[in-house]
This record gives sequence, structure tokens and C-alpha cells, in this order.
Amino acid sequence: SDKGMEETQEFVLEYNLNFSGEDEEVKNIAITASFEEEFLAKVMVNDLKVKGYKCDYFFLPNKSNSKEEVYKVFIGPYDTEEETNQWTKNLELDFEIIKL
Repeated sequence: SDKGMEETQEFVLEYNLNFSGEDEEVKNIAITASFEEEFLAKVMVNDLKVKGYKCDYFFLPNKSNSKEEVYKVFIGPYDTEEETNQWTKNLELDFEIIKL
């Protein structure tokens, strides 16, 4: 029987990010680091802003279907994936680009 299939289904993280006041065009953000402590996310965001990045952070359970209590730092939003890539290639970080 395929009863066991349900439980082994991989969790698919779905973000629900919307930036109020932005136009309806597709935006791209690059999600980088995760922190359990909010102040660490703030420190990283301030650090990136000093370097000229457009960035912020969010609490994962508020902006996705994940229950994992972490703060995610992201870079953007930028209008194109190319622009997002330009910015992220200067970072020594893993990241995941998401279209909003």
C-alpha cells in the first residue's frame, strides 16, 4: 500500500513575501543567512547596508509556511535576476534567489 507515502513527502518551503508600496512588477530577492537571534540578523543587515546593499530581514514563520523560528536576511528586492546576481556575486555567502 502507499499509505506511507504521505509522511515521507518532502516539506516544500513556500515564501509569502510582499513588499508593500512596490509596483506589481516581479522583483527578485536573494535570501542569504539564517539566524536564531534577531539582533544577529540586524547586525548583518546594517553591515550590508554600509556596503551599499539593499537588504533587510524577516522572521521565517511570518513570511512562509515554515515553523522554523529563524530570521532570514535577504538582499533586494531588485528588478531583475541579473541585477540580483551582480550584487550577490560580491558576497561570500550561499543564497537562494526568489521571484516575488
